[in-house]
Amino acid sequence: MKTIFLLSTFPKISETFILSQITGLIDLGADVEIIAFKKADTSEIHPLVEQYHLMEKVKYVSSRNGIVRGLRLAGTMLSHPVATVKFFNKHQYHLVTALRSLELSRQAKSLSSSDAIIAHYGPIGATVANLRAVNLLPAVNLITFFHGFDLTAFVKKNGVIAYKQLFAQNNKILTINRLFQEKLYEIGVRTEQVSVWHMGVSVDLFEFQPHEVQSELKLLSVGRLVEKKGFDTTIEIVSKLNNAGINTHLDIIGDGSLKEQLVQQITDLNLQKNVTLLGSQNQQQVHEQIVASDFFVLMSRTSTNGDKEGIPVVLMEAMASGLPVISTLHSGIPELITDKESGWLVPEHDAHAGFEAVKRALQDLAKLNQIKSNAREKIELEFNSELLNQRLLKLCEKEDRRNEK
Repeated sequence: MKTIFLLSTFPKISETFILSQITGLIDLGADVEIIAFKKADTSEIHPLVEQYHLMEKVKYVSSRNGIVRGLRLAGTMLSHPVATVKFFNKHQYHLVTALRSLELSRQAKSLSSSDAIIAHYGPIGATVANLRAVNLLPAVNLITFFHGFDLTAFVKKNGVIAYKQLFAQNNKILTINRLFQEKLYEIGVRTEQVSVWHMGVSVDLFEFQPHEVQSELKLLSVGRLVEKKGFDTTIEIVSKLNNAGINTHLDIIGDGSLKEQLVQQITDLNLQKNVTLLGSQNQQQVHEQIVASDFFVLMSRTSTNGDKEGIPVVLMEAMASGLPVISTLHSGIPELITDKESGWLVPEHDAHAGFEAVKRALQDLAKLNQIKSNAREKIELEFNSELLNQRLLKLCEKEDRRNEK
């Protein structure tokens, strides 16, 4: 069975959930091809990319050279004038996704020869639906994953017109949590089209470790240094813990636009010895930090532009490893963490509640150990990528058989 993964960029180091699907389907015997619009920065590549020789399986739609890209697009427009005119109808198509669809039309032969197309992020799935709508692509088995930004910040900025053709056709739409499922209903997706499909992790890669708190409490947080990750709130928690006499150190792994702002906050709170910004690290380094830490803290929140988390995979990795997690009542995170059962959940922006959660956890080590075990079991049963990939392969096969009838 030939399966195409259609992506915005590849290989993107942070999108381990997509890599897990790609390599999982390969392990299950699928013939996988990758089509990506752009080539990501390859200065740091996930080991799975090399292990599975994925760069040999990828085709790129867009050229990095702007002139070449423009000439190709102009040539495509001249070759398909009727489709081009239709794409400029602002009541039916969003210009950005329409132009991407024209670029993608160069891969129509590969797309039409597949048994299933798995598109990650709504605007990417929309490019395929647009091609079908203007008859540049025959009916295909399209499965589109919505992850969060594509339903929050993207819709806030662009409206839902970009998804008009995607929703109008009989496409399978999957989203990573129940909150986003409700959002899809609100913007016009038919109930029977949408299913919740959690991302997962390969449980076997994460050995359950019995963490024991030492004299210095070690907190860990991982993610891009952007607003929705709430690192400023996590730093406030460290300040409160140290002020309460709990010797605490926080390591933050990641890089991003808020680095200078966070450095200034650390200085203002006199936490230079208590908070370390480690920058970007590879998967092995992240795992080593997980093993060396006592708590994982991720104070996720809604950004001012409306961007929300889905369900952060790094929380799953921590839970699978036996590292207790503290996070927020945000987006789909409560579907992963049950408060005081498999971790702790506190309100967004609430550093005091985060501080209290850590303090209570340290006061009852027996309960803490039970929560660690519960968290591991949650990942094994509900967020296990091996089980999810088996279901995904069956879904592709089911779609294939349905369209053959």
